[in-house]
Amino acid sequence: MKISENLKTFLSDSSIYTLLNIVNKAIPFLLLPFVVRMLSVDDFGLYSFFIVIESLLIPIVTLNLHAALSSHYYSDNFNLLEYLSTMIYSILGISLIFFILISILPESLINLLGLPPFFVQMAVISASIAGLFGMVSTLFRLQRKPWLYGAFLITQSLFLFLSIYIFCLITPTFGMIVNGRVFYAVVLFIGTIVLLKTKKYLTLIFRIDFFKKALIFSLPTLTYSLSAYVFLSSDRFFIKHFLGIEGVGYYSAIFQLSSVISILGMSMNAAWMPWLFENLNKKSYSVNVFIVKLSYILIISFLLLGGLSCLLFPFFAKLILPQSFHEYIYLSIPIIIGFVFEGIYLIVSPYLYYAEKTKYNGFIGIAIACLNVTMNIFLIPSFGILGAALTTCFSWILLAITFFIFSSRVYHMPWFYFLDKNNLNK
Repeated sequence: MKISENLKTFLSDSSIYTLLNIVNKAIPFLLLPFVVRMLSVDDFGLYSFFIVIESLLIPIVTLNLHAALSSHYYSDNFNLLEYLSTMIYSILGISLIFFILISILPESLINLLGLPPFFVQMAVISASIAGLFGMVSTLFRLQRKPWLYGAFLITQSLFLFLSIYIFCLITPTFGMIVNGRVFYAVVLFIGTIVLLKTKKYLTLIFRIDFFKKALIFSLPTLTYSLSAYVFLSSDRFFIKHFLGIEGVGYYSAIFQLSSVISILGMSMNAAWMPWLFENLNKKSYSVNVFIVKLSYILIISFLLLGGLSCLLFPFFAKLILPQSFHEYIYLSIPIIIGFVFEGIYLIVSPYLYYAEKTKYNGFIGIAIACLNVTMNIFLIPSFGILGAALTTCFSWILLAITFFIFSSRVYHMPWFYFLDKNNLNK
């Protein structure tokens, strides 16, 4: 494939994913003004905390098995039908074990998570289904079916919007909004199973060799996923501990609005990983130089977009959020900068997955998570909610830099091709 055609393929896929993700992300943003007005700040804080617990449980109750699909999809002797079926049955079985464990563990132990046992059980249900949704959306990306990928995501978001809105209209409380979220997950899980069966992606076969292969890949990433969760969500735990659940509500609203910057990063990544893996397989120096050049262009684009977002965010936030949230708009600047470096991280990190050196993910993740927790403990009592935003920003910057260093060592790319005159003519 010529370089121009190569670039055209990536840009075409990225444009489609960006458009679809803008539509998909717009739905939660439309929901946010309704929720923050229907719920009290405390109930919104509790709901945000429930989502944090759900995010924590996704890699745990699924053992991160869904993460293995991106790598194994390009393997030899890959049987998609039997692989998907094995992963689905594995995730459901593991989730059931965790649900039972929470039912029999002492209530005092479960309460350490910050929610009553019933809501933790609900989080297990929604987390396991979220893991399955992630695997199916990854499949559509790998197959380069962006419209099917988009339809799948947008259907989820629309149904989540309707479920939460209707349940809140009935009774605007934390418990009711959780019921709406679990109802959405269960109904769409049934629909997803029907979709997979219709497309002949589901059979009764369970292959233990596929399960072991996925487990060997996923366990190191589980460590990283949990550590990533810590630096993405520990701020909510410490805000709740030091400042109360009301602080979680204010912080979460600004954080969610600021995450609009991540649309470009996630959209790019949806096209980037399959495109990158396909081109790395060519083992061509000229192609690798092209990949590096494109990486630099993307990084500069993220930095420019971040600066523009910092300027425009206050006007955008005042239109969306009630007056009581406006005094916290300043939190958006470090959070947006953090999301910019999340985009950079998504560019430089896939090489560890391609080389199947995921053990480094765990090492890096644990180090960053420990630093994140330490900073939150010291900065939140001193600077309030701003301390959490600064910690998030610094964690993403350090993560992006660290992953670049390790990725460049594990899989050599011509990052400094312009300094090597001997290779310029290759």
